[in-house]
Amino acid sequence: MIIVPTIVHTGTCFTIDHLFADVPKIRNPKRGFGVFWAHVWAERMPEIIDRMGEGHPIVVPLRPPVNVALSWKKRERNLAELDQQWRRMRDIIDHYDPMYLPVESPHREVFLDKIRHRLDMPLHTDWRKIASIENEGISLTDEEIQQAERWNEFYGKNSTP
Repeated sequence: MIIVPTIVHTGTCFTIDHLFADVPKIRNPKRGFGVFWAHVWAERMPEIIDRMGEGHPIVVPLRPPVNVALSWKKRERNLAELDQQWRRMRDIIDHYDPMYLPVESPHREVFLDKIRHRLDMPLHTDWRKIASIENEGISLTDEEIQQAERWNEFYGKNSTP
């Protein structure tokens, strides 16, 4: 099993539908090999932690925090919850040694090579398939920018080789 815990709007669909296109998707982890994925909502964390504790490989897509905040704001999602999802990623998921895939980084192919090697899988993807959301007309307040930028250090350490 491959576990893919994600922050909403960081590349979940791209990772599941394109990167792991040939791998079965499983919602019940007891059904054999496949990709188990879940967003890091508070109510999903016990199940995610149980799966991670079984020693399966973990792949986590990431995008720059401000870009993620813009995607959330466009959909009128609560940015305080986004902050909590970043916190769960840093404080919980990161301790399980996940393989990060920064889908918008110029170094993403380096990260994909590491994932291929660790999983021993011939993963290929078309980076153009990343669902880019036009955020034209959407802007963040200074406070919202500061809130998003507090995660730049975490993103930076996991998006540069």
